[in-house]
Amino acid sequence: QASLVQSVLAPAALARGHRARILSASASRAVERHGGMTKAPRPKWLPSSGPGNMKVPPDKWGMTINQWAAFIVSCALCQEKWEELETSDDRKEPGYVNLYQLVDHFVKPWTKGTGNSVALLLNNKRPLKAVLFISHAWGACIHESLVAVLGKALALGIALDVPMWFCAFAQYQPGDLPGDCGPGVAAQLALDPFGQVIASQPPYGVIVVHTSKAELYGRLWCVFEVNEAEIKCVLPTAAFSMRYMTKQFDQMSAEDDIGHLKVETEKADCWSPDDAAMIKDKVQSQGGFGKLNDKIFKFRCSSFDSTMSMFQEFTEWFSSFKDGDADEGIDFIADAVRNAALWMGLHSLVPLAEAAEDEETCERMLELAQTFTEYFGGDGFRIPEGCPPPPRFDISKAGEIPEGDDAIWEALQGGDSVFTTMMIGLLEMGAGGSEIVKIQDKSGFKQAVADQDQEAIKDIFRQWDTDGSGSISKQEMSAVLRKLNPKFTEQQLDIMFESADTNKDGQIDFGEFISWIWAKK
Repeated sequence: QASLVQSVLAPAALARGHRARILSASASRAVERHGGMTKAPRPKWLPSSGPGNMKVPPDKWGMTINQWAAFIVSCALCQEKWEELETSDDRKEPGYVNLYQLVDHFVKPWTKGTGNSVALLLNNKRPLKAVLFISHAWGACIHESLVAVLGKALALGIALDVPMWFCAFAQYQPGDLPGDCGPGVAAQLALDPFGQVIASQPPYGVIVVHTSKAELYGRLWCVFEVNEAEIKCVLPTAAFSMRYMTKQFDQMSAEDDIGHLKVETEKADCWSPDDAAMIKDKVQSQGGFGKLNDKIFKFRCSSFDSTMSMFQEFTEWFSSFKDGDADEGIDFIADAVRNAALWMGLHSLVPLAEAAEDEETCERMLELAQTFTEYFGGDGFRIPEGCPPPPRFDISKAGEIPEGDDAIWEALQGGDSVFTTMMIGLLEMGAGGSEIVKIQDKSGFKQAVADQDQEAIKDIFRQWDTDGSGSISKQEMSAVLRKLNPKFTEQQLDIMFESADTNKDGQIDFGEFISWIWAKK
């Protein structure tokens, strides 16, 4: 068995070869043919009934991050259909699947006639109130979106069972198709779902997803969401896919300035003229597009410095043991992070498929999982012995790669399996590294644990509990975190407090503090 420390990077040709195998796993048999076109059959694990979108408040059209990742990967398991969509040039360039395609070919046919969104089908017994809002472009590569959201959530310590609001899966999509029971898009938009969710002040705020294939602010609804969040004082957090960061890194290197981070939200478009008019009127009445452009530019700039330094670290590390340009090294790491995200999607799908006794899905999951363990454990994904792991990877998350069907399935099932933990470490690395791990180091907590010094651990808690009340308030936590990292944004501080305060009483007791800072999710 191989550990990640000895299997981190692959030569380009072998990496692409493994990626091709992943994309051509034998899950391709799970399709139906209709007039020469493939149709992905509805999975057994997806429920077929629910309370109905028009009977549930929009802020309860939520689904957990795990459920979101599981649904995306379940679509990718229908491999022949997925490859057909990847090679399509309909409304995009070939090479990836975007959300328009995912909705048309999976969401609509799988939810048609139910009156329920994906989120409400999955949570039909108890609809989930969203505590996190995802702002994204429909033209984005869905795999890049998976990388960005999972990486940002894990890096900030957000548990993957946190309910999120993702419009394509929150709203009922096939309602305007001929003969469908509805509701249609107009009926749902009349409820002002975006406004209601933002107005509910989701405690984890808004994650704004940036990918390389679509300009986020070219979609007028994204402009509307960010503007509404600004008005309601719900602060945004940027989430970048590694492909997006590569694109920005290349532009910065070529132009030597950050002008490409500027946006012109007034040029964003929308498929509905009525919606476009409504959004533009609202933005104009609340300060105008120029004001919004400035805020978005500052928001992007604040996130960009750390991105540049991270990429510099990656390229220096890569060149220390292998010839190749910066793009080649980043491409290898981006492939690894992407595959880690897909593994996490499979891991999230396991309980759904097992509960429904969906043997076909489980079989296809195992086949795909095998290609990942081969990718990470094969000769094509190694670095020389003695070479350090990549920058910002938490070495404590390195572990053995499972071999054999039983071991691979156990690794998929277990949230604390060493291989799944390793995939979490890669996703955190791709998002800039785990903020919790950085806090462990700077606060002295990691050393205290290594020394098994219980009194030192208690003393660290007392340093955070400045008023000696026996618990840590939001103000106390923010003050300490700002000393450890002055660059923390208000939104990052809010997210970390929300993650630590598991009983939601507004205070962090000693048990909650240990669970949070030790990052045991």
